[in-house]
Amino acid sequence: MDGHDERNALQPEAMSSLTTDKLRRLKRSRGGHKSFVSKTRETLESLFDRELTLSIPDLEELKKNVHALRQSQDKIREKDNQIEDEVPEDDLESEIEETSEFHSELSSFIQKCQNLIE
Repeated sequence: MDGHDERNALQPEAMSSLTTDKLRRLKRSRGGHKSFVSKTRETLESLFDRELTLSIPDLEELKKNVHALRQSQDKIREKDNQIEDEVPEDDLESEIEETSEFHSELSSFIQKCQNLIE
């Protein structure tokens, strides 16, 4: 390896730093999507109290938000997969457990909304 190659080769510490930075960005991005999901869930849960008296505009709002939740869930899954590739092996099991629980709860919530629409 000549001197030029050595300068361009990343040292293990630099690779670790890049991985850490990427992981941090992925987790922040996923966190933003999860915040949107939480806020949307709060909004929709208020409709559950009025289940028998939902108006057509309420149902349209519910449909729109269910669609948005599904899109967010897809984006979060994508981030989860990327995070799994970057997370240290020691943290992998807890990461998978946490993400599986989140998606299970969100899927149940989406189904509950879908039942109101139908």
